[in-house]
Amino acid sequence: MIKTIQKYLLPLGVRCGEITANGQEIFGGYFLWLELPPNVSAEEVADRAKNEENLIVAPGYIFEVENDSSVEFPNSLRLCFSWEGEGDLEDGVVRLSRVVRNVKDGVPSSASGSGLSKNGVKGDMGEFR
Repeated sequence: MIKTIQKYLLPLGVRCGEITANGQEIFGGYFLWLELPPNVSAEEVADRAKNEENLIVAPGYIFEVENDSSVEFPNSLRLCFSWEGEGDLEDGVVRLSRVVRNVKDGVPSSASGSGLSKNGVKGDMGEFR
């Protein structure tokens, strides 16, 4: 998974591994944290990944503590690798890179449907329960 992230996502300005939230380094056990470029919304990437690529990635904001501005993850994604096969992980990262590239380049969404949202009522977050 790391090799595929290095090949497809790092060239897009995505950072992997330890990310920072207000100066604190974050790393996840069965998960990888990705930090997207500053102009790329994790919420939009997660939403479009679900709708355009049938790919579930967790936007960082769902791991924030409500009313605690010291830990915020607006440009972070958390990827789980604990139960997927190696080929599926590689395929998922390639599909995610298409979404990140499109969001980064301002390409309009090619799909419609219920996704994930912090600010709206879209999606029920059931993918993460």
